[in-house]
Amino acid sequence: MANHLAYTHLYMFIVAEAMDFSWLIQGEYAAAYAFCDEDPNENAKERHARQHGHAFWLLQQMLISMDLWKEEVFGVPATSPLAIRAMEERMDRGVDGKPFFTGKAGNILFNITHTKGLVACVVSTTRDVGIDAECPREVSEAVILRVCSKEEQDAIRRAPRAFFKAWTYKEAYSKFLGEGFHAGFETLDSCHPPKCVDVMVYDVTDGTRDYVITICGGVL
Repeated sequence: MANHLAYTHLYMFIVAEAMDFSWLIQGEYAAAYAFCDEDPNENAKERHARQHGHAFWLLQQMLISMDLWKEEVFGVPATSPLAIRAMEERMDRGVDGKPFFTGKAGNILFNITHTKGLVACVVSTTRDVGIDAECPREVSEAVILRVCSKEEQDAIRRAPRAFFKAWTYKEAYSKFLGEGFHAGFETLDSCHPPKCVDVMVYDVTDGTRDYVITICGGVL
């Protein structure tokens, strides 16, 4: 863990002045994404730490923009070089493993995701949330048959990109529940989400790669 945090903090100093981000939605749910550079020479641990650092930088920018960054909550001002470390140290997890911050007026619920070249976050003070992002690529028939319902499989045969709308829904919904991969992806049907769950799907591009981002939210 110490090495992971060291990499994270190193990358925070590198990217803090260089990144920009875009809002997906603002309101009861707030979500944003940012494109990030890649380093072909880094190993898997370094790549994960860098992406983690990008994601927490984005989360901090969102909290600042939403007037949710309070020094009495995080222990340091937003401009402090220790701000990201403070976020990680002040982050709590519920019995379901979902992360949150304990704010003055209530919990700040959030979820982050990162994939090749992109990070995304969702924040809410009133709803449980989950988010996932993927860059579409080729997927084997075996994977489709293993994790997708019959109706999802039919949709994928008509439009292969539909797999990633199904997959990001399953990931986001399982993170919303706090169950992760234990949720049983084959039982989570993106064609028939529960009526009590808000599902938001976005397509974004950096001009070279396309991405699918899905958010699930609601009150559990």
